[in-house]
Amino acid sequence: MFTYQIKMGEVEVTGWEGPAVERLKVPKSMEDLPVTSIGEWAFSNHRDLEELILPEGMKTLGWYALSGCSRLQRIKLPQTLEVLGGSAFKNCSSLKELELPGGLQELGPHFLEGCQELSALALAEDHPHWKVLDGILYTKDGTRLLAAPPGWNGSFHSPETLKEIVGEAFWGCKGLDALFLDKSVTYVGNHAFYGCPISELTLSESLVGMGEWAFGRGKYLEKVSIPIHQELPDEVLSGLRRILEGRTLRAYQGSSRSMEILFDHRQLQDLLFSYAMGSFQPGPEATGVYREELVRHQDAIFRKILEVDGVDGLHVMEELDLVDSDNIHGLLEEASRKQATHCMLYLLEVQNRRFGLDEGIKGLDDPWDIDF
Repeated sequence: MFTYQIKMGEVEVTGWEGPAVERLKVPKSMEDLPVTSIGEWAFSNHRDLEELILPEGMKTLGWYALSGCSRLQRIKLPQTLEVLGGSAFKNCSSLKELELPGGLQELGPHFLEGCQELSALALAEDHPHWKVLDGILYTKDGTRLLAAPPGWNGSFHSPETLKEIVGEAFWGCKGLDALFLDKSVTYVGNHAFYGCPISELTLSESLVGMGEWAFGRGKYLEKVSIPIHQELPDEVLSGLRRILEGRTLRAYQGSSRSMEILFDHRQLQDLLFSYAMGSFQPGPEATGVYREELVRHQDAIFRKILEVDGVDGLHVMEELDLVDSDNIHGLLEEASRKQATHCMLYLLEVQNRRFGLDEGIKGLDDPWDIDF
């Protein structure tokens, strides 16, 4: 049987105390009074429930109302529903379809958290203020992104009309691995992509603000690209620095100023070292930035390259005219035995190339076990 309470002539359903059932249909009225709401936690953790039908005339589905209903697959939301509470469907892990009704006006935070089987949202065609594009909920004019289903997979490329991604919009989308924000995007809200394993991030040149942990903790980030010619505000760079703190990226593209702000000394040297060793190739504009930074940090990178016998990296340094007698003399005065040995082998290779002896020297590698 349903439990309920009466408030100002209207009924709020507070729970179900009958036997475990697979299907429930909430009546339209009780005691000749209209049922207008489902209370907080009302049907939470009813793990046998697979289908729930709610009556027309109902206006509110409370916070956590169906949380933990792990077998729930179907729910009919009434067109009169106005408020969908936060975490209302939390961990409804079998829910594959959900149509938001035409009268809905308010969405609570991460109302779909843990619904990993839900890969697309649907919306009543007559909704006056919202629309669905590729399974994601937007305002009618497409300027604000309101909610994405947790089962979203792959990359997200923002549409040209989008200006704002609201807080927690992609909360817990565990299949979202790449994010590309168009130049129209100006703001990303608090925790908008929290819990998303984003490995590649490209930011909009128009981005002027971002909320706390907007892109999550950055645990999976490997590639980051930000505008080179249009500097992002310090507020945005500071927020991004917090996310990138302690991370080792495989590739980065941005201006010299942004590199100095975003990365600590170790991170910056790791990036420059990776570039010198040919681990990644930035775009034409970013190549100039990396070469400028190599000049600034040449001594440290020179030593790091020699520490791993990075002949390829030394060729990059040589192309930039950063390998000369002065820095080699300076290095040898302070070098470890390993660094000095690699430096001398590099110089031998340079001489071999000049005399056309490369192939002959390489032929000595196997019988003499010498790595030139």
